[in-house]
Amino acid sequence: MEKIKKELEDLKHKVDMPPLGITDENGNPIPIIDYYKIRKSATEGEKWVWDRKEEAMKKHFDKVAWSDAILVLNYDKNGIKNYVGANTLMEMGLALYLNKKIYLLNPIPEISYKEEILGMKPIIINGDLKKIGMTVAVGSRNPVKVSSVEKAFNTVWPNENWIVEGTDVSSGVSDQPMSDEESIKGARSRAKQALEKTGADYGVGQEGGIQKIGNDCFVNGWMIVIDKNGNEGIGSTIKMIVPPKMMALVNEGKEVGTANDIIFGLNNSKQNAGHFGILTNGFIDRTGCYKDGIISALARFIHPELF
Repeated sequence: MEKIKKELEDLKHKVDMPPLGITDENGNPIPIIDYYKIRKSATEGEKWVWDRKEEAMKKHFDKVAWSDAILVLNYDKNGIKNYVGANTLMEMGLALYLNKKIYLLNPIPEISYKEEILGMKPIIINGDLKKIGMTVAVGSRNPVKVSSVEKAFNTVWPNENWIVEGTDVSSGVSDQPMSDEESIKGARSRAKQALEKTGADYGVGQEGGIQKIGNDCFVNGWMIVIDKNGNEGIGSTIKMIVPPKMMALVNEGKEVGTANDIIFGLNNSKQNAGHFGILTNGFIDRTGCYKDGIISALARFIHPELF
Protein backbone atom coordinates (compact mmCIF):
# COMPACT_ATOMS: atom_id res chain seq x y z
CA MET A 1 0.00 0.00 0.00
CA GLU A 2 2.84 2.42 0.82
CA LYS A 3 4.38 1.69 -2.58
CA ILE A 4 1.12 2.58 -4.33
CA LYS A 5 0.90 5.77 -2.27
CA LYS A 6 4.40 6.83 -3.33
CA GLU A 7 3.68 6.12 -7.01
CA LEU A 8 0.45 8.14 -6.85
CA GLU A 9 2.23 11.05 -5.19
CA ASP A 10 4.86 10.94 -7.92
CA LEU A 11 1.95 11.36 -10.36
CA LYS A 12 0.92 14.58 -8.53
CA HIS A 13 -1.95 13.07 -6.52
CA LYS A 14 -2.69 13.80 -2.88
CA VAL A 15 -3.23 10.50 -1.11
CA ASP A 16 -4.96 9.59 2.16
CA MET A 17 -4.76 5.94 3.20
CA PRO A 18 -6.42 3.71 5.78
CA PRO A 19 -4.68 3.87 9.19
CA LEU A 20 -1.80 1.52 9.91
CA GLY A 21 -2.45 1.56 13.66
CA ILE A 22 -5.28 1.70 16.18
CA THR A 23 -5.67 1.91 19.97
CA ASP A 24 -6.79 -0.95 22.20
CA GLU A 25 -9.31 -0.84 25.06
CA ASN A 26 -6.76 0.92 27.28
CA GLY A 27 -5.83 3.52 24.69
CA ASN A 28 -2.52 1.90 23.84
CA PRO A 29 -1.51 1.85 20.16
CA ILE A 30 -1.48 -1.54 18.43
CA PRO A 31 -0.72 -2.46 14.80
CA ILE A 32 -3.82 -2.62 12.64
CA ILE A 33 -3.03 -6.22 11.69
CA ASP A 34 -3.19 -7.20 15.39
CA TYR A 35 -6.55 -5.47 15.72
CA TYR A 36 -7.86 -7.45 12.74
CA LYS A 37 -6.91 -10.70 14.50
CA ILE A 38 -8.60 -9.62 17.72
CA ARG A 39 -11.73 -8.59 15.87
CA LYS A 40 -12.04 -11.93 14.08
CA SER A 41 -12.43 -13.75 17.39
CA ALA A 42 -14.23 -10.99 19.33
CA THR A 43 -17.71 -11.48 20.75
CA GLU A 44 -20.55 -8.99 20.42
CA GLY A 45 -20.02 -7.98 24.02
CA GLU A 46 -16.45 -6.73 23.51
CA LYS A 47 -17.55 -3.12 23.12
CA TRP A 48 -14.18 -1.50 22.48
CA VAL A 49 -13.60 -3.72 19.42
CA TRP A 50 -16.81 -2.56 17.76
CA ASP A 51 -16.31 1.03 18.87
CA ARG A 52 -13.03 1.02 16.96
CA LYS A 53 -14.78 -0.57 13.98
CA GLU A 54 -17.40 2.18 13.99
CA GLU A 55 -14.72 4.87 14.28
CA ALA A 56 -12.74 3.38 11.41
CA MET A 57 -15.78 3.19 9.15
CA LYS A 58 -16.66 6.83 9.80
CA LYS A 59 -13.06 7.90 9.17
CA HIS A 60 -13.09 6.05 5.87
CA PHE A 61 -16.32 7.79 4.91
CA ASP A 62 -14.74 11.15 5.76
CA LYS A 63 -11.85 10.34 3.45
CA VAL A 64 -14.23 9.43 0.64
CA ALA A 65 -16.02 12.77 1.11
CA TRP A 66 -12.68 14.62 1.09
CA SER A 67 -11.41 12.98 -2.06
CA ASP A 68 -11.97 13.56 -5.76
CA ALA A 69 -11.76 9.81 -6.36
CA ILE A 70 -11.15 6.52 -4.61
CA LEU A 71 -8.81 3.74 -5.68
CA VAL A 72 -9.72 0.22 -4.62
CA LEU A 73 -6.71 -2.08 -4.31
CA ASN A 74 -8.64 -5.24 -5.09
CA TYR A 75 -6.00 -7.93 -4.76
CA ASP A 76 -6.69 -11.65 -4.44
CA LYS A 77 -8.08 -12.50 -0.98
CA ASN A 78 -10.16 -15.17 0.73
CA GLY A 79 -9.75 -17.42 -2.29
CA ILE A 80 -11.37 -14.82 -4.58
CA LYS A 81 -9.48 -13.17 -7.41
CA ASN A 82 -9.57 -9.35 -7.28
CA TYR A 83 -11.57 -9.42 -4.03
CA VAL A 84 -13.75 -6.48 -2.97
CA GLY A 85 -14.92 -6.70 0.65
CA ALA A 86 -18.08 -5.47 2.37
CA ASN A 87 -16.45 -2.37 3.89
CA THR A 88 -14.98 -1.40 0.54
CA LEU A 89 -18.34 -1.94 -1.14
CA MET A 90 -19.93 0.53 1.30
CA GLU A 91 -17.20 3.09 0.60
CA MET A 92 -17.71 2.63 -3.13
CA GLY A 93 -21.44 3.18 -2.64
CA LEU A 94 -20.76 6.43 -0.79
CA ALA A 95 -18.37 7.53 -3.53
CA LEU A 96 -21.07 6.83 -6.11
CA TYR A 97 -23.63 8.86 -4.15
CA LEU A 98 -21.18 11.77 -3.80
CA ASN A 99 -20.32 11.66 -7.55
CA LYS A 100 -16.70 10.66 -6.93
CA LYS A 101 -14.75 8.64 -9.45
CA ILE A 102 -14.22 5.02 -8.51
CA TYR A 103 -11.09 3.23 -9.75
CA LEU A 104 -10.38 -0.48 -9.43
CA LEU A 105 -6.75 -1.57 -9.61
CA ASN A 106 -7.83 -4.90 -11.10
CA PRO A 107 -10.94 -6.19 -12.90
CA ILE A 108 -14.26 -6.68 -11.12
CA PRO A 109 -14.32 -9.96 -9.16
CA GLU A 110 -16.73 -12.80 -9.68
CA ILE A 111 -18.60 -12.26 -6.42
CA SER A 112 -22.20 -12.34 -5.18
CA TYR A 113 -22.54 -8.54 -5.37
CA LYS A 114 -20.87 -8.14 -8.77
CA GLU A 115 -24.02 -6.50 -10.14
CA GLU A 116 -23.80 -3.78 -7.50
CA ILE A 117 -20.18 -3.10 -8.44
CA LEU A 118 -21.07 -2.97 -12.13
CA GLY A 119 -23.81 -0.47 -11.32
CA MET A 120 -21.22 1.85 -9.79
CA LYS A 121 -19.40 1.95 -13.17
CA PRO A 122 -15.86 1.80 -11.77
CA ILE A 123 -12.90 2.60 -14.00
CA ILE A 124 -10.69 -0.47 -14.35
CA ILE A 125 -7.05 0.56 -14.62
CA ASN A 126 -5.50 -2.94 -14.76
CA GLY A 127 -2.60 -1.95 -12.55
CA ASP A 128 -1.70 1.20 -14.53
CA LEU A 129 -1.77 4.12 -12.08
CA LYS A 130 -1.20 6.58 -14.93
CA LYS A 131 -4.83 6.05 -15.89
CA ILE A 132 -5.91 7.86 -12.73
CA GLY A 133 -6.49 11.56 -13.21
CA MET A 134 -8.71 14.27 -14.63
CA THR A 135 -9.95 13.29 -18.06
CA VAL A 136 -10.40 15.47 -21.12
CA ALA A 137 -12.13 14.23 -24.27
CA VAL A 138 -11.25 16.08 -27.46
CA GLY A 139 -13.81 15.96 -30.25
CA SER A 140 -11.17 15.13 -32.86
CA ARG A 141 -8.27 12.77 -33.41
CA ASN A 142 -6.22 15.44 -35.19
CA PRO A 143 -2.87 15.20 -33.37
CA VAL A 144 -2.38 18.98 -33.45
CA LYS A 145 -5.72 19.56 -31.76
CA VAL A 146 -5.22 16.85 -29.15
CA SER A 147 -1.70 18.07 -28.37
CA SER A 148 -2.86 21.69 -28.03
CA VAL A 149 -5.53 20.67 -25.51
CA GLU A 150 -3.03 18.64 -23.48
CA LYS A 151 -0.57 21.53 -23.41
CA ALA A 152 -3.28 24.03 -22.44
CA PHE A 153 -4.65 22.05 -19.51
CA ASN A 154 -1.17 21.24 -18.23
CA THR A 155 -0.22 24.91 -18.47
CA VAL A 156 -3.24 26.12 -16.51
CA TRP A 157 -3.28 23.32 -13.92
CA PRO A 158 0.27 21.86 -13.83
CA ASN A 159 -0.32 19.96 -10.59
CA GLU A 160 -3.07 17.77 -12.03
CA ASN A 161 -2.52 14.47 -13.82
CA TRP A 162 -4.36 15.13 -17.11
CA ILE A 163 -5.47 12.26 -19.32
CA VAL A 164 -6.30 13.72 -22.72
CA GLU A 165 -7.68 11.59 -25.54
CA GLY A 166 -9.23 12.32 -28.92
CA THR A 167 -12.46 10.74 -30.07
CA ASP A 168 -14.31 10.69 -33.38
CA VAL A 169 -17.41 12.90 -33.45
CA SER A 170 -19.31 14.89 -36.05
CA SER A 171 -19.19 18.67 -36.11
CA GLY A 172 -22.73 18.96 -37.43
CA VAL A 173 -21.65 21.79 -39.73
CA SER A 174 -20.13 22.02 -43.20
CA ASP A 175 -16.57 20.81 -43.84
CA GLN A 176 -15.54 24.42 -44.30
CA PRO A 177 -17.55 26.72 -42.03
CA MET A 178 -17.97 30.16 -43.55
CA SER A 179 -18.83 32.24 -40.49
CA ASP A 180 -17.91 32.58 -36.83
CA GLU A 181 -21.42 31.48 -35.91
CA GLU A 182 -21.12 28.24 -37.88
CA SER A 183 -17.66 27.54 -36.47
CA ILE A 184 -18.83 28.06 -32.88
CA LYS A 185 -21.78 25.76 -33.53
CA GLY A 186 -19.39 23.08 -34.80
CA ALA A 187 -17.03 23.46 -31.84
CA ARG A 188 -19.90 23.27 -29.37
CA SER A 189 -21.26 20.14 -31.06
CA ARG A 190 -17.87 18.45 -30.88
CA ALA A 191 -17.41 19.32 -27.20
CA LYS A 192 -20.86 18.05 -26.22
CA GLN A 193 -20.53 14.82 -28.17
CA ALA A 194 -17.03 14.13 -26.81
CA LEU A 195 -18.30 14.63 -23.26
CA GLU A 196 -21.39 12.45 -23.74
CA LYS A 197 -19.46 9.71 -25.53
CA THR A 198 -16.72 9.33 -22.94
CA GLY A 199 -18.05 10.61 -19.63
CA ALA A 200 -14.86 12.65 -19.20
CA ASP A 201 -14.42 15.56 -16.79
CA TYR A 202 -14.16 17.97 -19.72
CA GLY A 203 -15.17 17.88 -23.37
CA VAL A 204 -13.35 20.08 -25.88
CA GLY A 205 -14.44 21.06 -29.35
CA GLN A 206 -12.33 22.98 -31.88
CA GLU A 207 -13.59 24.20 -35.23
CA GLY A 208 -11.74 26.29 -37.77
CA GLY A 209 -13.73 28.59 -40.02
CA ILE A 210 -13.68 31.62 -42.26
CA GLN A 211 -15.20 35.02 -41.49
CA LYS A 212 -15.45 37.83 -44.02
CA ILE A 213 -14.59 41.27 -42.63
CA GLY A 214 -14.99 44.04 -45.20
CA ASN A 215 -13.39 42.82 -48.42
CA ASP A 216 -11.05 40.35 -46.73
CA CYS A 217 -11.55 36.85 -45.42
CA PHE A 218 -9.90 35.55 -42.26
CA VAL A 219 -9.57 32.10 -40.76
CA ASN A 220 -9.40 31.22 -37.08
CA GLY A 221 -10.22 28.38 -34.71
CA TRP A 222 -13.05 28.53 -32.20
CA MET A 223 -12.75 26.60 -28.94
CA ILE A 224 -15.50 25.32 -26.66
CA VAL A 225 -14.74 23.64 -23.32
CA ILE A 226 -17.62 22.06 -21.37
CA ASP A 227 -17.25 20.43 -17.96
CA LYS A 228 -19.32 17.52 -16.64
CA ASN A 229 -21.63 19.98 -14.85
CA GLY A 230 -22.51 21.70 -18.13
CA ASN A 231 -20.44 24.85 -17.60
CA GLU A 232 -19.12 26.18 -20.89
CA GLY A 233 -16.09 28.27 -21.79
CA ILE A 234 -15.46 29.77 -25.21
CA GLY A 235 -12.25 31.03 -26.76
CA SER A 236 -10.54 31.65 -30.06
CA THR A 237 -7.21 31.64 -31.81
CA ILE A 238 -5.90 34.67 -33.65
CA LYS A 239 -7.46 35.46 -37.00
CA MET A 240 -5.22 35.24 -40.06
CA ILE A 241 -6.02 36.44 -43.54
CA VAL A 242 -6.86 33.95 -46.29
CA PRO A 243 -5.20 35.33 -49.44
CA PRO A 244 -7.32 35.77 -52.59
CA LYS A 245 -5.65 32.85 -54.41
CA MET A 246 -6.65 30.54 -51.58
CA MET A 247 -10.14 31.97 -51.34
CA ALA A 248 -10.61 31.21 -55.03
CA LEU A 249 -10.07 27.51 -54.23
CA VAL A 250 -12.30 27.73 -51.15
CA ASN A 251 -15.06 29.24 -53.30
CA GLU A 252 -14.71 26.20 -55.56
CA GLY A 253 -15.56 23.98 -52.55
CA LYS A 254 -12.11 23.29 -51.12
CA GLU A 255 -11.25 23.54 -47.40
CA VAL A 256 -8.54 25.98 -46.35
CA GLY A 257 -6.26 23.04 -45.50
CA THR A 258 -6.73 21.54 -48.96
CA ALA A 259 -6.10 24.93 -50.57
CA ASN A 260 -2.79 25.14 -48.68
CA ASP A 261 -1.84 21.64 -49.86
CA ILE A 262 -2.55 22.54 -53.49
CA ILE A 263 -0.75 25.88 -53.51
CA PHE A 264 2.29 24.81 -51.51
CA GLY A 265 2.51 21.22 -52.76
CA LEU A 266 1.92 19.71 -49.33
CA ASN A 267 -0.02 16.75 -48.00
CA ASN A 268 -2.45 16.86 -45.08
CA SER A 269 -0.99 20.14 -43.81
CA LYS A 270 -4.00 20.72 -41.53
CA GLN A 271 -2.66 18.01 -39.24
CA ASN A 272 0.79 19.59 -39.21
CA ALA A 273 1.81 23.23 -39.60
CA GLY A 274 -1.64 24.34 -40.73
CA HIS A 275 -2.56 27.68 -42.25
CA PHE A 276 -0.94 29.67 -39.45
CA GLY A 277 2.41 27.92 -39.74
CA ILE A 278 2.52 27.80 -43.55
CA LEU A 279 1.76 31.48 -44.12
CA THR A 280 4.31 32.61 -41.52
CA ASN A 281 7.03 30.11 -42.44
CA GLY A 282 6.64 28.58 -39.00
CA PHE A 283 7.03 31.77 -37.00
CA ILE A 284 3.53 31.15 -35.68
CA ASP A 285 3.01 27.60 -34.49
CA ARG A 286 -0.44 26.08 -35.05
CA THR A 287 -0.30 23.96 -31.92
CA GLY A 288 0.69 27.04 -29.92
CA CYS A 289 -2.15 29.08 -31.41
CA TYR A 290 -4.70 26.40 -30.59
CA LYS A 291 -3.22 26.02 -27.12
CA ASP A 292 -3.70 29.75 -26.49
CA GLY A 293 -7.25 29.51 -27.82
CA ILE A 294 -8.03 26.69 -25.38
CA ILE A 295 -6.52 28.64 -22.50
CA SER A 296 -8.74 31.60 -23.38
CA ALA A 297 -11.74 29.25 -23.17
CA LEU A 298 -10.52 28.01 -19.79
CA ALA A 299 -10.90 31.54 -18.37
CA ARG A 300 -14.45 30.42 -17.53
CA PHE A 301 -13.00 27.83 -15.16
CA ILE A 302 -10.00 29.82 -13.95
CA HIS A 303 -12.32 32.58 -12.67
CA PRO A 304 -15.73 30.93 -12.18
CA GLU A 305 -16.75 33.69 -9.78
CA LEU A 306 -17.06 36.09 -12.74
CA PHE A 307 -19.57 33.99 -14.67
